[in-house]
Amino acid sequence: MTRKSPRDILRPDIVEAALQEFLKRGYESTSLDAIARRAQLTKGGLYYHFRNKEEILLAVHQQYLESICVIIEDLDKTSNPVQALRFYIRRLLKHYAAHPREVTFWLQSLSKTMTHSGSETDWDYYISYVLDWIAGCYRRGFKDGHFRRHDPESRAVALLTAMEGMAGYVALSQIFTWKKAAAHFERIFIDEMRLGNSSVPKKRR
Repeated sequence: MTRKSPRDILRPDIVEAALQEFLKRGYESTSLDAIARRAQLTKGGLYYHFRNKEEILLAVHQQYLESICVIIEDLDKTSNPVQALRFYIRRLLKHYAAHPREVTFWLQSLSKTMTHSGSETDWDYYISYVLDWIAGCYRRGFKDGHFRRHDPESRAVALLTAMEGMAGYVALSQIFTWKKAAAHFERIFIDEMRLGNSSVPKKRR
């Protein structure tokens, strides 16, 4: 196999090679030599891009988070906040289902990445970004007369944590298809929030 020059290899190629090795051998058992071979690099060429295996691990997680942020950025084109939330739920759950390898590794290695310096910055940015976007949709939805009065920030936290918690089920379970999960989430986080929804329980006097 012909090895490539470090300049000819892009960081995403190394990240993909590392992900395949991590899933095959586990993070602890994966060596930099194995990652370099799969990326068709020398070990020295690997060091051209990353200082150690921990940096590669963080890059794998960063790529995972960025793939979700791209979905949300695309939804900024949707002017209707109700539709934006529906698309967020459907597209993200579909994304989980279509990328079981990434979701599996994310779940397996999340605790390890949180112990490395630098991971908290990416994680905090991701959480803040998604929470602000969801809360913004709820605020606009209330302002435009789509939603009943509620706490947008609390609702955003509930939706984000529910979506993150469903990732493994949708990606790995045959019971929870992404379409079935989306239907439940839309009913709870959108339809039951709509003004004039008869399913919303009335307050007792």
